[in-house]
Order: sequence, then structure tokens, then C-alpha cells
Amino acid sequence: MPINESKIIDYELPNGRDGRALISHFVAQKDDRNPTHSAVFNTMTLAIAAPTSELNKVLIIIDVVFILTCVLGVFGVRYLVTRIVNKGLHPLHNLNDQIKLLDITGVAQTIESDFKVEEIEPIRNELNKFITVNQQLYSNEKRLTSDIAHELKTPIAELISLSEVAIRYPDDKRISDTYTSDVLNISQRMKTIVSNLLLLQRSSSSAMQLNAQNIMLNNLVNQIVDELTFKHPSIKARLNNEITDEFTLNVDEFSLSTILCNLIDNALFYGLPEAPTKLTAVNNSTNMSISVSNKVNKPLSDEQLTAIFDPLYQLDSSRTNNQRHGLGLSIVQSLCNLNGFTITASNTENNTLTFILTLPLK
Repeated sequence: MPINESKIIDYELPNGRDGRALISHFVAQKDDRNPTHSAVFNTMTLAIAAPTSELNKVLIIIDVVFILTCVLGVFGVRYLVTRIVNKGLHPLHNLNDQIKLLDITGVAQTIESDFKVEEIEPIRNELNKFITVNQQLYSNEKRLTSDIAHELKTPIAELISLSEVAIRYPDDKRISDTYTSDVLNISQRMKTIVSNLLLLQRSSSSAMQLNAQNIMLNNLVNQIVDELTFKHPSIKARLNNEITDEFTLNVDEFSLSTILCNLIDNALFYGLPEAPTKLTAVNNSTNMSISVSNKVNKPLSDEQLTAIFDPLYQLDSSRTNNQRHGLGLSIVQSLCNLNGFTITASNTENNTLTFILTLPLK
């Protein structure tokens, strides 16, 4: 055999059993204790023999250990991955459990967590905003439903009372002479409420069609004045219109007419009779501002200014008036949102309430 080579051969052991032998041929290490032989290189052949059966047992053990290691490794990796994934998904499971327990019909609720996770916090914050908005909408819906029922309950009760009295006293001229006119007046009040509610619903929906056209603002105001004369006979004397013929804009005529009609009607009703209602317009390069101002006995509080555009919200002075239902300014707000206008209410000097309508110029 060449030096530094080895081979494995089948070999019959001295006891007659089959075996295998590993034979290796190499150069032996020099003997430093005998310097006379330092120049001689001695080669050696080493043979190690073992029974084949013993070697097969070792191979079987190695195979078993390898298979067990692979199987345990797979299950170990699966266990570790499952634990890591479950630990990582625990905040999401916690978030999901809290969402399941939410009830926007009850008290105000938000999703809170005992531990903050950077990746989930934006989702939690947006969900809390969504929940808060929906709780507010649900609360407003409940209030609106209750107010609608209250508004319709009064005329219905009046109709029932009138009918019961007319049935009980059919020969009483005092009842029969005014019965039909009273029923008509009450029915017209109910029709006004329902019409305003339908208009509020239409103006709050994107299904309402807008037809923009060129409008001369002063002509539109004059038409509104003519329409409101039956409600406010002294409107021409009380309304101080400072809008000139030079103001023109391109908007939906129905929307603008409804907005201005409600604002002027509101100003004339709540304004002091001896003080004029002022109507002005200012035009610049980007928008046009139309302001309606009227003097009042007492400035409105911040809470009233905030709630004044809510549906069916009424000031104390209008609760005793059967013609005021608290829907006009809600319709104004909805139409402004639909057309991209802005409307604000504020207290100005000398106990003056001012509504400013801002229309973008196209």
C-alpha cells in the first residue's frame, strides 16, 4: 500500500467470524531519544478488525439516533414556532376579544390595553375613533327619533282630542264651525314637519342631484323675500339687504335658495323687531362670504352655538311656537356639507348673532 493510504477490507477473524479490517500504512514518528536513527524513516502498517455484526449494531444505533433527531427536531421547531407565533398574536387576540365585547348602545366604551404594541397601537387608535363616532351617531339617532316622535305626537294628540270632542258634542256649533279649519291647520303642521324631515334626509344623502348654474345673488334674495312675506309681513322693512347686482356665482340654485331662506327666516324670527336684519356679501379671489346678522336679547352660549345646527334643536323662545320645529338650520348644515359650503354661527358686538356662509368660487 502507498504511504499515508488506508482501506477497509472484508476479513475473517481468528475465531472464524466475519469481520472487517481497517488497514492504514503510514510513516512512524521518529524516536527523539535515539538520535542515531533520526535519519531513518520507518513505515508502519496498522490493522484494526471488528466483527461485522458489531459494526452493524453501531450503524443501526446511528440511524436510529439520526431518525429520532430529525423527528424531534421537526416537532421541536413546530413547538417553538407555535409558541412564538401565539405570543406574537396575543395582542391581536386580545384586541379581537375586546371588539367582541363592545356595545355602542350602552355607555361610552373604548378599546384599552395593559401593554402597548407599536404595530397595533395605530389600529387601536383608529378603532377607538370609529367607535366614538358611531356612539355619537347612535346617540344622535336616538335623540332624533325621540324628538321626531315628540313633534308628531303633539298634533296627533290635538287631532284625537278635536275628533273626540266633535263626536261627543255633534250639535255644538262652536265645535263644528271650526272643526274642519282646525284639522286642516294641524294637518298642514304635520305636513311641514314631514316635508322638512324628508328634505333633511335628502340633503344628508349623496343621492341628491346638484345642478350648478350661474345665479345673480341679489335676484335670488329678492325671490326669497317675496316667498317669506306671508310669514313675515314686515320683511321688506326689517331686512337690510346690502347685496348689489354685481355678485354672481355658479352653484345649485335649490341648495342656495333653501339655505338663504332658512337663514333669513331664522334671523327674522329670533331677531329683535325694532332692529334690522342685515344681509351682506363679500367677494374675494377664492370664495364668497354671505353673512346674515340679527340682534338678540341675550347672546347665545357656546353650548347653544354648538348645538344650533343639530336636528330638532330649539331655543326656549321657539318651543311655544307651533311653526318652529328645529329643522331649518339642520337642513342648512346638510346642504352646506353636500355642496362644499361652510356655515358658522357666532356672537358679534352689540348682542348680534351672525351666520356666515362661505361659498368657494369655481
